[in-house]
Amino acid sequence: MTDDSELNRLAAHVLIDAVSAWNFEPYAAGDSPSGAINVAWERLDEVKAMRLRQDGNVVTVDASPLLNGVLITLHALILSVVAATGRDHADVITALREQVDEATDY
Repeated sequence: MTDDSELNRLAAHVLIDAVSAWNFEPYAAGDSPSGAINVAWERLDEVKAMRLRQDGNVVTVDASPLLNGVLITLHALILSVVAATGRDHADVITALREQVDEATDY
């Protein structure tokens, strides 16, 4: 069994793979990189980034490795932007929020 820190690391790498499947250009209506992203999602299953536990009729989902992978990735990227630009941490976070809003506004 892989320990939690290794699961977190693997989940972060799979998320980076999913992001790299996009060519960072706007997509035409109905166009998407879904095939490559689906491969990344399958990999999340392979590395056990989410765990299901069943106790009788109760199923519990533990997405901690996946969520920790997201946090690790975001933290690393934010620190990289701060270091590369000299911008304040809060300014980078604000810019990231604006970019997320723009990216999901389609």
